[in-house]
Amino acid sequence: MQTASATPGASVSGQANPFQAVLSGDSPFWSVSEGRSMYLSELGQNLDGQTVTFPQYALVDMDAGGAQEAAVKMVVDGNEYEYGYVVLDQRNGQTYGYEVPLRSMIDLKADGTLSYSNGASNAGFGRMMFFDDRYNILNLAFSVSNADGSVSYYSNDVPISQERFQELLGQQNSKTAVAWQ
Repeated sequence: MQTASATPGASVSGQANPFQAVLSGDSPFWSVSEGRSMYLSELGQNLDGQTVTFPQYALVDMDAGGAQEAAVKMVVDGNEYEYGYVVLDQRNGQTYGYEVPLRSMIDLKADGTLSYSNGASNAGFGRMMFFDDRYNILNLAFSVSNADGSVSYYSNDVPISQERFQELLGQQNSKTAVAWQ
């Protein structure tokens, strides 16, 4: 793995990096999307042979399960902007890798929450939940476009006002960003 400022074995908040072998390319992970064991270096083969690098990662408890996951930035062909992410999660002695599109994980926070967007009025923030065959985003607050052009707002799947949604969004945006290594 290419890193911007830290080695894959570095610790965050005094905790050892449990993903060191995968990040350094010494060990494979189970790719949920591919349904097979693979190394990070193999991800470029799935992107029409483009060069994929992994310049930064962050260790953060994204599912509030008490253990850190590794969010790894993916960059394609040296573009300065991220292509997306690979999130590594460990359960039952296995490291699982989840490919996450760029707009599905925006502004990752130190508390593990993240923002996402499927369009101007289809956006929100929440927390990732990991399963053996997929990940889901547990919505904490979100907005959705309706067929009539109006927008509905929700918090924990309960309808709320636009003002309340803006208040919750402001609280989310004011949280400390995750520390990228």
